[in-house]
Amino acid sequence: MTRNDYDGRGRDENGTDHDDNNGNGNIHIKSDRRISPDNYPNLNPQELEKKWAKELFEKPHNERQILLDELHGVSFRCVEETPELNSWALHKFQDAIDKYIPEYEKVAYNRAIAMNSTYVQSIDFRLKFLRCELFDHRKAALRYLRNLDYLHDKFGDHALMRKLYMSDLNKEEVKFLKAGYIQILPFRDRSGRRVIANLGSYGGFDYSFEVKEKVAAYISCAILSEDVTSQRKGAVSLGLLTADAMDSLLGVKYNGFQRYVQAMPIRYSGCHSCFPDEYRYRFMKALMLTLLEGEMRYITRVHIGTQIECDYMLRSFGIPTDFIPRSFPTGTIKEGQHKKFLKVRMAMDDHHKAQAKNDYRSYYSPSNSTSIKPFPGVECPEVNCYLVRRNGVVYRIPGNIEFRSFLEQKESEKKKLQDRYIYSIAEEVTASMNIRILVFDEKNFWYTEVTKQENLRKHIMRAMRDIRKRKNIQRNPLTLKSSTDGFKGLDGKRSKNDCCAPVPV
Repeated sequence: MTRNDYDGRGRDENGTDHDDNNGNGNIHIKSDRRISPDNYPNLNPQELEKKWAKELFEKPHNERQILLDELHGVSFRCVEETPELNSWALHKFQDAIDKYIPEYEKVAYNRAIAMNSTYVQSIDFRLKFLRCELFDHRKAALRYLRNLDYLHDKFGDHALMRKLYMSDLNKEEVKFLKAGYIQILPFRDRSGRRVIANLGSYGGFDYSFEVKEKVAAYISCAILSEDVTSQRKGAVSLGLLTADAMDSLLGVKYNGFQRYVQAMPIRYSGCHSCFPDEYRYRFMKALMLTLLEGEMRYITRVHIGTQIECDYMLRSFGIPTDFIPRSFPTGTIKEGQHKKFLKVRMAMDDHHKAQAKNDYRSYYSPSNSTSIKPFPGVECPEVNCYLVRRNGVVYRIPGNIEFRSFLEQKESEKKKLQDRYIYSIAEEVTASMNIRILVFDEKNFWYTEVTKQENLRKHIMRAMRDIRKRKNIQRNPLTLKSSTDGFKGLDGKRSKNDCCAPVPV
């Protein structure tokens, strides 16, 4: 039986149901329906919000608290990994593919095996799906097979042999990507998760849904899912969409959307949408939450209010709103940082291509893992990094705040900045605190790590001097003296108490 033997009710030609909740890994495909203005469901936003609140309240307290903690970035459901656990999980993962999943789900997988693809069999690629499904090997195997099927349908055979490059997108898709309707924030949230922002009109009706879908798949598969921290903790989705975006997305096929969600190798641990306080957006909130199923509804928050009000709400979830690429108060999309980001991604693609030399079987082979040279720059630093950059751009980054607090404590212990004292701090930073010092490359738009002890001590010395300067400014603030006594009277004479009068020489 093949995938094409399904009808719209999730049954094959023999009338057999396929439900992935029955434990055998099969998927239940819902009927192909369109959400359009002609067939709006009869929704009462207030009643639905009460229903969802009751649904969340009735969950067991432990499950509800775990989901809320993960949404706020306090704690996460990720499994603590060990080499033994990973080895066992990978073995069970392959066992689930061979024994528990039917053949119609393995069309693209069988093709990849026939092509002798080492990419789809590599440990790093398969661990993405295990982390996404919290090491449930059957669910992970099913998502893995759906991902291969999805990538093969959208990008062809080369998507089974290697990771996606930006050059795999056609001209229309690259144009949509460069327009900045989908952007990844340059910094992580306070817990280390990457944040993807969907902005503005989302292209409106100028771009087809297929174009938007392929660009979103490229970002999810080639960028978000390559970040190990986001694989474990999940990513954060941020929606700041206008009415034009909503109208263009109303015609999306529901089962097409579900197929995309079930195939992506990244788990979202927080989804936020911000809307103005208008009835139509409250209706869209009700419609959106109605379409979401399972845990996605519990980790989704829709914020209603002005831009400032929504920013305050987002900050309570640890999202760095200062770096959201839109202007205030118009909400115009900013493209400057996005263009720099795309330049870095193209440089990373060129680096991988030069390493592979068009032989991806050998490139992803386990025996070649030690000979692969890593990319020389860091595109998005972790939260435990101290970043050196001009104009105070990174002053409020969590890693910089923690590092300054550490140096202030050391500064209180000893006042004089002696060479040996700075050397001991540098040793403690690299050994005990595990803080990496990264310097921003203004030419290439990525960060490079400081590894030499001489340069490390230089940056520590500079940071401690900056702390001293700020303390001196706080102790001796600039006082501006102003008095109306310094003004001339109507007779042209100054007051005797004129503080601005010239001092005789």
